[in-house]
Amino acid sequence: MLTYNEFTKMGFKFDFIKFKELLPFAEIQLNIKVRRYYEFHDLETDFEFRKNAYKSAIAFQIIYMDKQGVSTADDVANKPASVSQSIGGTSVSKSFGSNSSSGGSSNAETSAISLEALNQLSGTGLLSRGIYYD
Repeated sequence: MLTYNEFTKMGFKFDFIKFKELLPFAEIQLNIKVRRYYEFHDLETDFEFRKNAYKSAIAFQIIYMDKQGVSTADDVANKPASVSQSIGGTSVSKSFGSNSSSGGSSNAETSAISLEALNQLSGTGLLSRGIYYD
């Protein structure tokens, strides 16, 4: 869906190999969020603003996955909320984001989706959860 050329034209600087590695994971995560819309509709013939927003969302998702070191919801759920290191009498702790559960996973939805990717999809209708009546 998103080509490397389109990705770099958006201003992103990223290794081609890493792009190709993360692209399918980004598409899978966003496809879930848009209720598999593009499995049933052609992206390239869709409205230009929605097509561009979706491709931007994929680009931001790729960057997010690389920065966070995650590619699936399982990666997010199993990522430690904090790490600690002690040497002698000195202890240092580092917290990563806000993980509300102590065990790493919870009954709440665990998502590997970038907030910026969701922002790109906002107002496109792709995040709609309404029911279509014909």
